[in-house]
Amino acid sequence: MAYSLFLQYGPSSYIYLDGDFISPPVKGSRYSPGQGPLSRFAGVETITEEIQIDLSGTYRQITDFITLLNLQLEAFQAGAWHDGTTGPLALCFREPDEAGLYYWFSRLFDARLELDAGGLPQRKLGQQLVTLRITRQHCWESTNTNANLLINFPGGGTQLTYGGLLNHKDTTPGHSNWGWVNPAALKGDFLSRASLQVQSDVGRFVGDIYLGLGWSDVPEPNIQYALPTLEESAFAAGAGVVKTSLADAAASGGNYATLVWSATPETLLMTAAIPSQTYLYNLSRERPFKPICRLNSAWAATDVWFKARILVGGTSVILFETEWFLFPGNSQILEFPPVYIPPAGLEENYQMDIAIYAMKTGAGNYTLPLDYLQLWPVDGGFRVYKPIHYFAAQGQLIDSGLWGSVYWANQAITQKRAAIVAYGPSLRILPGRTLVVAIANVTTGANWAIDDLLTVILSQVTTRRNI
Repeated sequence: MAYSLFLQYGPSSYIYLDGDFISPPVKGSRYSPGQGPLSRFAGVETITEEIQIDLSGTYRQITDFITLLNLQLEAFQAGAWHDGTTGPLALCFREPDEAGLYYWFSRLFDARLELDAGGLPQRKLGQQLVTLRITRQHCWESTNTNANLLINFPGGGTQLTYGGLLNHKDTTPGHSNWGWVNPAALKGDFLSRASLQVQSDVGRFVGDIYLGLGWSDVPEPNIQYALPTLEESAFAAGAGVVKTSLADAAASGGNYATLVWSATPETLLMTAAIPSQTYLYNLSRERPFKPICRLNSAWAATDVWFKARILVGGTSVILFETEWFLFPGNSQILEFPPVYIPPAGLEENYQMDIAIYAMKTGAGNYTLPLDYLQLWPVDGGFRVYKPIHYFAAQGQLIDSGLWGSVYWANQAITQKRAAIVAYGPSLRILPGRTLVVAIANVTTGANWAIDDLLTVILSQVTTRRNI
């Protein structure tokens, strides 16, 4: 495919500035990417650059080209692309050895056209030099998506991402709601957007989807410890709390624990030792982990506050603690703010515990049916998807990393509806690191069934700092 430099302002609307596809009056352009001052816009690192465009043709051809270019720049500044007839303005570059019609693009945040001082006399003579001054994101994304990444499951071999993730984790081989992607499968040299497709394989409704992405430095075999799962046997009840282990085939590993307490002030409900492999194998190194608890049944309490602490193992010495949060009631998921394992400044040879605390306003005994606790790495983000209407297996959730849209689609992706709300920033992938992905499907927003099999297709929008 031939080299080209162009602006894209719609799904198939282009203005070619250089390369084999230019047409009069465009003669060519001079552009050196990466040369210009850096800044930030809406939290995104940007760079301001110049593209000098040589025009050669009749007076009318040059005038019409400048008018067309200014029209698209004004439409972009006015936000007219939100009407659905055009797309966000992007600077695009097609490499001469790129297969197919794929190309690299960089989103523009500002663009204006500057004309040479001798513009009109030049134009009368059939030529003119104009300068396009742009502010763009300081990276390039590829339309050639790195699709269908292979996910490795702890103790369960390797499958394509559309092979399915089970909705829980226990010691049974293949029972895993998380896995990892080896770094050799990831492309590019820059933090990349992730795209996602999710549907239920057993006919259940796709409900509230919780998904976390993180990474580790270590590939197999030690990566299996990157997402610790602590089952009920690991829980040690706090003072004044009664723990009872109960058998239930609908629980992870066939057992769960009830934690019963009556005190209203801050109460230590339980502690559990964090597996030392998590940090001894350099899997953490001050990284964020999000504690996620599965309850064995939807819990109705609406007046209970929770927080988590990281303690020096076997002691009450606090290394890190989260803020308090109010349990929403009628849910099987208990979602904590992130913790850091190990916290900054701590040597990694310390044993650490995670502790859960509760505080309530109601009198009498409260019973928390706790199945297991997981520590999700979330360096690449944590996102919650809430459908406006819960849908069954004939539909799927799609989070398009390319343009950031989230929607419902049928299985053939011939129908799309803006029927899903996403909470949290877009998910990101860091090339060169082992990617960890964890997921939970809470159907109807309240029920976390352990036997729900989820089809998960994870892809990467390949990104480079420079072209």
